Amino acid sequence: METSKRISTKIENKSFSCEFDANSRGRVIRLTEAHLNKSYTLLGEETLFGWLAESLEEVLQTSKPQKFFRKTFCNGGFTWIQKTTNKRGSFLEISKVLKSGKKGNIVVPAGVDLKGWESFRRLLMDFLNDEVDSRALHSEKKLTHKFSPGN
Repeated sequence: METSKRISTKIENKSFSCEFDANSRGRVIRLTEAHLNKSYTLLGEETLFGWLAESLEEVLQTSKPQKFFRKTFCNGGFTWIQKTTNKRGSFLEISKVLKSGKKGNIVVPAGVDLKGWESFRRLLMDFLNDEVDSRALHSEKKLTHKFSPGN
């Protein structure tokens, strides 16, 4: 069984984590929101989470009252991110619906001065960057071993 790195952050009273998950389609990223006794999960490939990180950067650059909505079609399903406000404050809804009808949804609070959204974007970027770095390191080790003298 492959060991996988898991990173997490806390935003207000919610915990968010990223880790790799193996399923019938191969290795995917599992993004989980946990709050009290409930948890919600989104699964997706690395490109989807790269798109989410880019969308979060756009959200952080828009003014507070400005609406924000982005969507993408990726691997048999639609994923969208939208900024919403209610009496509790501002938050991002990140939702995914597959052709099969399977749904996933997480809600990320803005936090004070949008620090929640920045923390969530950093979680995704750190996870994605660490994976790219570890693949490059693994690839370098293979090359070093393959071409080292005495083999």
